[in-house]
Amino acid sequence: MLYAAAAVANLIVFLIGVSCMPAAVPVHLAGLTVDRLGSPWTLVAFPAVTAFLAIAFFPVALRAKRGRCAALAALAATGAGFAAAGWAFFGIAVQPAAFGEAVIFPYAALTAFPAGAWIAVFGAVLRAKTEGRRRAVGSALLLAGLLSAAVAVVFCFLPAMRLDWIACAILAGSVAIAAGCAAAVAKN
Repeated sequence: MLYAAAAVANLIVFLIGVSCMPAAVPVHLAGLTVDRLGSPWTLVAFPAVTAFLAIAFFPVALRAKRGRCAALAALAATGAGFAAAGWAFFGIAVQPAAFGEAVIFPYAALTAFPAGAWIAVFGAVLRAKTEGRRRAVGSALLLAGLLSAAVAVVFCFLPAMRLDWIACAILAGSVAIAAGCAAAVAKN
């Protein structure tokens, strides 16, 4: 359920961001040089695929008798991949670059977003399946992962500032929290 809500929220935030973009944005690169301009609405395909997976296939995976965890993990991974690619292209498109100009690649979108999404999914599963201390650990993981993903999205709006190191530092903190939580769970 959390995956479906996150996918729809991702689509809504993406649509709001795209509606604020100019009519022609960089939509294709040769290296890091813009070689095609186009409508920002073409970028909506990435979060739309994530939302489609959540709405169409997630309920099917939940009802599966065998391999349910593997199916849910595969759906979450595929959705996180499409969402990360969408935010990376969003970070490129939001830059005021003309045809033939170089752009700054939004590395935070390709590092912090999928890693944060996986940490959040692991936390949500741990939170839902356990009680007591493990449930608290799951909540901490969920919050750390959501923070990493949110920071990646924010830095997609600010690519010219070259602050990817902040997103990477927050990701490192989330990974450290995840490792500490996994060690605490393994001890019990």
